[in-house]
Amino acid sequence: MNEESPLLSKYAAIKTRLLELTSACSGFDANNNELYASLQEKLSNEHFNLAVVGQFKRGKTSLVNALLGEALLPSGVIPLTSTVTVISYAELPQFSIRLRDGCVREIDSSDLGVYVTGANATDQDVREVHARLPAAFLKNGIRLLDTPGVGSVYQANTDTAYAALPQCDAILFLLSVDQPLSQAELDFLRDVRQYAERIFFILNKIDYLSGDDLQQALHFTRTTLEHAFGHAVQIFPLSSTQALKAAQDDLPELLKTSRLPELTAVLENFLESEKGKVLLHGAVRRLLTPIQQRSFELQLALKSLGLPLKELDDKIRRFHEQQIRIEREKQVIEQHFRSESERAVVNLLDKTLKQFKQTLTLDLNIDFDKFVQQHETLTPKALTQEMDNWIQQQVGRAFVDWQQGMAVTLYSELESREQHFRAHIDALLQELRDYSSRLFDVRPENIRAVANGSAAIETFANETDEPVGLELLLEAIAVDWRNDNVDTRLGRIKAAIVRISKTWVIERHRNRLMEIIEMHAGRARYAILNRLDNAQSAFCTEITRHLEQASAGIVHVLKQSRKTREQDARALQQQQRLQENRLEQALRLKEELQQLTIEINAL
Repeated sequence: MNEESPLLSKYAAIKTRLLELTSACSGFDANNNELYASLQEKLSNEHFNLAVVGQFKRGKTSLVNALLGEALLPSGVIPLTSTVTVISYAELPQFSIRLRDGCVREIDSSDLGVYVTGANATDQDVREVHARLPAAFLKNGIRLLDTPGVGSVYQANTDTAYAALPQCDAILFLLSVDQPLSQAELDFLRDVRQYAERIFFILNKIDYLSGDDLQQALHFTRTTLEHAFGHAVQIFPLSSTQALKAAQDDLPELLKTSRLPELTAVLENFLESEKGKVLLHGAVRRLLTPIQQRSFELQLALKSLGLPLKELDDKIRRFHEQQIRIEREKQVIEQHFRSESERAVVNLLDKTLKQFKQTLTLDLNIDFDKFVQQHETLTPKALTQEMDNWIQQQVGRAFVDWQQGMAVTLYSELESREQHFRAHIDALLQELRDYSSRLFDVRPENIRAVANGSAAIETFANETDEPVGLELLLEAIAVDWRNDNVDTRLGRIKAAIVRISKTWVIERHRNRLMEIIEMHAGRARYAILNRLDNAQSAFCTEITRHLEQASAGIVHVLKQSRKTREQDARALQQQQRLQENRLEQALRLKEELQQLTIEINAL
């Protein structure tokens, strides 16, 4: 019988101790029982979450399909993925959805795309989609998470992607050669680094470039990342579409060209040699955050209980004044954020919209002439109907495409401003914590900021316009005059009227084309600015809620301490002993978790 290696023995011992500490944390801090239960399950089953993240249209779902060797999940040029898809190993394929109320429902594989992409995910309150497959890559507890892209026109997709970050152990961060690395991506990456123990950078769509162009793209991406984070990074070039086609059609040369084997070799080596260590590190990190918060609140409670009532009232008053000052600062920052964002968006929007209208007008006038030539045999009435339909379709389609692209452009403009605003709010929150620490002589805790969000502009409606025409006149001149008994002279008159009618109808519709372009431009501008305002409001509300929740713990502690101080001396002493015991327990848990971090590092 082979004996277990010393390294594996140490790993098993640390894992067992970590499970015990997770259980102890659950008994100590009932407010975070859901977190502790998920960590218990994760550690017990050694589930390792490898998440694919990045901005939309980078090819995340295509990469997941390439790793699996089959086109399991839908992908496309629009942001299709709208919920997190968790893919794990099973001997036989199984598919299910988990609703937000905790219920699990089995689904057919043919319905997978419906719940991953469409309105069904929202309408039925789908939390996650689960796919279990007999894929070798997923063995040994690997769970592949396909997340929605951030930065698309769908606000909910961005929120879902951010919400998935705390679950991640390692991350495949996807970039692409068709869109240079942006400031918005760097800002998102800074959020990602708070959670992931390991990040793999992948530059996708290399089949778009070749030779020097590809090398320049790699160099630019690598240099930008290294400059932003101050250390060397490795970038894996990839064509996920080539990799998937190679797997489906058994084309080994194309697979090599896609460079997927280089990535999978590194991933497999990492998962074999470092997975366990990263899994333990992530669990410790997630346990420490609530315990540190609870430790700080207990220290604050003990200090408050030990103060004379008059002094406690004075400190509560001063803390409340600090809250009011910070709230005023927050309002000033928010107002500045809104005004600066709106100014930048309006300037960019109006400039871009003007250029787009000019280009569209020229292009559609040329296309309009071609369309008229192709339909010159139609009667004026039939021509009118065809031109009405053509104008609505061409202008409508052009503005839908433009709005999609404009939303992406505006998102890049807004994302860095949001990050700046979020940084200000985190600084205010830390200032409040530091002030309460100084006020009550409590040692401050370095607690991770968790304010995330995005103000991506929502989907724009493709509204139709009221059709207008000259039905009465056209009916009068579109009579069927093909009767053989019609006088020749009358026929010449009829032909002249038709020519005049067609000329008038064509010019009228050429003017109508310009009117429709202007009308769609006005609607598009209004829709973008309206959705910008809604998105900013949602973002600011979320940030404010985070600030209020973070300070609520301190306020609750002070209120409870004030209430306890009004009791008799015996009740006060009992409460102090209770808080001392709880603080001792919290500090012991924190110390043991920190000691485990040292032991994990030594593995």
